[in-house]
Amino acid sequence: MSSPLPPAADRRVLAWRLGISAVLVAGIAGLVYLAVHGALGDRSRVRGDFTTSSCTRASYHGRGTSYDCLGSFRAGDLHLPVVSLHNTGRLNRGDTIGATVSGPDANTATPASESRWRLIVTTAGSLILAVYLYAIWKPRRR
Repeated sequence: MSSPLPPAADRRVLAWRLGISAVLVAGIAGLVYLAVHGALGDRSRVRGDFTTSSCTRASYHGRGTSYDCLGSFRAGDLHLPVVSLHNTGRLNRGDTIGATVSGPDANTATPASESRWRLIVTTAGSLILAVYLYAIWKPRRR
């Protein structure tokens, strides 16, 4: 069965599809790497609660204001009396949020919600790119 396109046009379409596919596959691979690397990194962190003692405005950007907060961290037997936490929202004195630290000698904490959002965004991004990849190679009815 012959194609309705001239051979030169077929080659151009194939080259375009291959080029776009390479970019999409690289994007999917990068997002999967970020998700897996982040999840493995989170497994080595200690989850607990960060209790705020003070927050100061760090910067303003397009998505809002970010704050540098000081407080204590507690997870089971681990208690760190002074740790810092960079947060996208203001925390009042005494507020407690879920956070992670790297271990007993840590001086910074990370909000626990970051790892959840990283996983959601990277998974959704990979699925969207996979749909585009499928659409490029989906057989066309003529």
